[in-house]
Amino acid sequence: MPVSAVPTRSIASDCGSIAKELISPNTQAAKIVTKKKETDNAEKILKFKNTIWNKIINVSEFDNFNDIEYVRWMEIYKDAKNDLSDVNPVSIEQKLALIEVINGRLFPRSIPTNANISDDVQKLSALKLKKLKTHLKGFDLKSKLSREDLNSFASDLLIILKGPPISLLDYFTTNKSKRMNNRLMRIVQEDMLLLGLKGMVDRIPEKDSYTRIEKFKYKVNNFFKYKIWKYMVIPYDLPWIERVSIPDELLEKIMIDGLDAHDQELIAFLKKQNMIDHYERFRKVYRPVAFSLGFYFYYEKFQYKLSDTLEGNQEEEKKKLLVEFSNLADSIKETSDSIIKSEEDLKKEQFSRVIQLFKEKYNEDPTKEEYEEMRVKIFGI
Repeated sequence: MPVSAVPTRSIASDCGSIAKELISPNTQAAKIVTKKKETDNAEKILKFKNTIWNKIINVSEFDNFNDIEYVRWMEIYKDAKNDLSDVNPVSIEQKLALIEVINGRLFPRSIPTNANISDDVQKLSALKLKKLKTHLKGFDLKSKLSREDLNSFASDLLIILKGPPISLLDYFTTNKSKRMNNRLMRIVQEDMLLLGLKGMVDRIPEKDSYTRIEKFKYKVNNFFKYKIWKYMVIPYDLPWIERVSIPDELLEKIMIDGLDAHDQELIAFLKKQNMIDHYERFRKVYRPVAFSLGFYFYYEKFQYKLSDTLEGNQEEEKKKLLVEFSNLADSIKETSDSIIKSEEDLKKEQFSRVIQLFKEKYNEDPTKEEYEEMRVKIFGI
C-alpha cells in the first residue's frame, strides 16, 4: 500500500544510516578517540615544557645568555623529529630554544578547550594580560623612555611569551638582574620579528585579538606610509635601507604575520637585487622595528581605545604616530645600538690588546710560557 510504503522506505533509510555510522571510521566514537588522543598529546608536550622550565634553577643562568646560540639551537630543534621527549637540553640557550619550539607546536590554540590542562593555560593567559597591563601602566610615549624601562619590559615580555608554569611566572618576572634584562632585550626583538603581531597575540589569547589586529593594520600601514619606521633604525643603517628598498607591502606582511611566514618571499626579493647575503642584516636592522610595533600594539590596547573608523582624522593620527614613535624610537635605538659585553668578552679584548702590544714592542710572538703567563694574569686561571 502507498501509505505503508513511505514508512518502510524511511525505516530502511534509517537502518542504512545507522549501519553506515557503525561501520564508518568517522563515527562519533572515533571522533571522541581522536580528540582524546590530541588532548593527551597536548598534555604530554605541555608537561614536558614545564619540566624544562623547572630545570632552569635561577635567573643567574640568563645573565650570560647568548642570543646567537639561542637562535642556532632553535633551528636545530625545529628540524628534529616530532617526538622531542628524548631531547636533553643543558645550557640556558638550549632550554629556552626547546621551549620556543614546543610553543610553536602547541599554539595557536591547538590545545583542546576541554582538556584538563585548559584551566592552567587560561589562568596563565589571564596572568599574562594582567602583567602586561602592569608593565604598560607607567609608560608615557609623550616622554622619552629610559633604556632600563624598555629592557625591563622586554625581559618580562619574553618570559611571559614563553609561558612558564604559573608557579614560576612570578619568580622569573620579579627576581631579575640588570644583565638579564640587557641580554633578553635582543632576544625578544628577534622573537617578535619572527612571530609578528599575530604570533605574539596568539601567545596571549583574547576574544577580540584578531579584530584588533585588523584595526591595527591601519596603524602598521601608516607606519610604513609615512616612513615612521625609519625612526627605529640606527642612522648608519639608513643608507643600506635606501639601497635595498624592500617594498612596504612586504614589510607590512612581515611585521603582521612574522618573518617565518614570509622569509621565502624576502629571500626571493633579495636574490633579485643580488643581495641574498643581506638576509641576516635585514634581521638585525628590523628587530627593533618589530619590537616597537609590538610594544605600541599593547600600549594602544591598555592606554587608549582604537576607534572603528579613523578616516576622518588621518592628519591628527599621522601627527600622533610621528610624535609617539619618535619618542619611542630614541630609546629603542639607544638600546639596540649598545652591545652589552660580558666580563668574559671584555677580558678577551684586553688579552688581544696585550698580545698585540707585546708583538709591537718585541717584534715577535710571545713564547708559550709568556703567552700562558699573560693569559693567567688577565683571566685569573
